[in-house]
Amino acid sequence: MSNYIYGVIQTEKGKNFGPIGIGGGDEVYTIIYLDVAAVVSDSLPAALTTLPKEEIVRYLFAHQSVIEKVMKEHTIIPLKFGTTVGSAEEVKEILEKGYPKFKDALEAMAGKVEFDVVATWNKDSVFKDISQEEEIIRFKQSIGPQPSAEDKVKLGQMVEGFLSNRKETLAPEIIGALAEVSEDFRLHDTLDATMIVNTAFLIQKANQEALDRRLDEIDRKYDGRLNFRQVGPLPPYSFSTVEVKKAEFGEIGRAREILGLSQEATLSQIKEAYWNLSSEYHPDKHPGDAAIRKRFEDVSWAYELLTEYCWGEGCSFREKDAGDFVKVDLVGIGRRE
Repeated sequence: MSNYIYGVIQTEKGKNFGPIGIGGGDEVYTIIYLDVAAVVSDSLPAALTTLPKEEIVRYLFAHQSVIEKVMKEHTIIPLKFGTTVGSAEEVKEILEKGYPKFKDALEAMAGKVEFDVVATWNKDSVFKDISQEEEIIRFKQSIGPQPSAEDKVKLGQMVEGFLSNRKETLAPEIIGALAEVSEDFRLHDTLDATMIVNTAFLIQKANQEALDRRLDEIDRKYDGRLNFRQVGPLPPYSFSTVEVKKAEFGEIGRAREILGLSQEATLSQIKEAYWNLSSEYHPDKHPGDAAIRKRFEDVSWAYELLTEYCWGEGCSFREKDAGDFVKVDLVGIGRRE
């Protein structure tokens, strides 16, 4: 039976979390390897990502709901949404391949939770402030009571410029103040000019009140000119999410053939083959040639796969040595600047 994987916890005992699965009413339980366990349920169809957007969002919320319920009892390292494998044996293989990384991540995240903080302008307040800027006042006086469409566009651009300048000053100040009571943080993209901060903070569970107090201090400092939204506690989505990449032996063999490699190769030989072929088939040298572009894409795909597979001094592409390939990565979502 195939399995849908939500995350990894530390435990030596099997556990059933009840009928809370992503599919609706399916049991969520553990599959154990040594002292770590995958939290799983019977899988959804492999075509999950081809469903309508509304369905995908519903499944995503269900996925997060399971992780957050498990989090009440365990530190959990989430797996990327949509991770499905063919059997319990494959789940154990993932646990085995990623065991050192899982142990390190579980230790690093123990006793910590994520809080996401969004700060936006209070539009009435900030636009009132900006309207008092000398440059804005002079421009409004120059265009008179009936501005043209072009004048309105220019005025909007001037306002956006002032918002951007204020954001460049405020965002580091807000993030810096909250980072002082955090273990780490990750910056996420701001959606528009009205959003100043969209940041995830890693917090010790025992330090949640310190974050609340700091937010209150910042809110009072800006006297209602900003709106804050805080979401949490959450699992450490932005700091330690597991991504599982799988490749059958046939794909590894095809990648080897594309790069023209023998049955054994070193990482430097893989890189050399890639650079030679990518230079030969680069689309810039053959503008408009669809076949060349496809060849270049194949070479890039083969290089990416084989550099993930061959991470030691050398590697064998023989089936008895390679088999199917499973790579486990711990990734952080967002950026730290």
